[in-house]
Amino acid sequence: MVISEHLNEVQTSVRADVGDDVFAGAAFTNDANDTMSIYGTDADVVTAALNRVQTPLRQQITVIETRCSVNDLEIYADEAQTLLDKAGIKASTWVQFGVDAVVVQIETPDGQPNEALGAEAIEALPNIPISIGYSGPFLQL
Repeated sequence: MVISEHLNEVQTSVRADVGDDVFAGAAFTNDANDTMSIYGTDADVVTAALNRVQTPLRQQITVIETRCSVNDLEIYADEAQTLLDKAGIKASTWVQFGVDAVVVQIETPDGQPNEALGAEAIEALPNIPISIGYSGPFLQL
């Protein structure tokens, strides 16, 4: 049995049990390792919920404690987008499960890293945990 087949079931069940104030996401490593990690701000609460889910591969799932929950990150992402817009930095923000920070994708003319823009983003977002990436110009839809 491959644990990745249970990802959505486990993630949905644990998230429903602990709520978005504790839940931070789940991600399996790969089918070769056949392991899963689930993330939350309180490892004991997530572990208890995970034990209630009763997945057949429970022994292959580890709990990793994070600083930020889904709720925290969604609030931070909205705040970060507002602050980046005010600073005139073209960027997109989002929440990615398992990343204990807001993902900030900064637009550069060639899609290559730009240390000056990265420093500006960090300065504009002093109290928000971020993970910075770079991309070329965004397509307007």
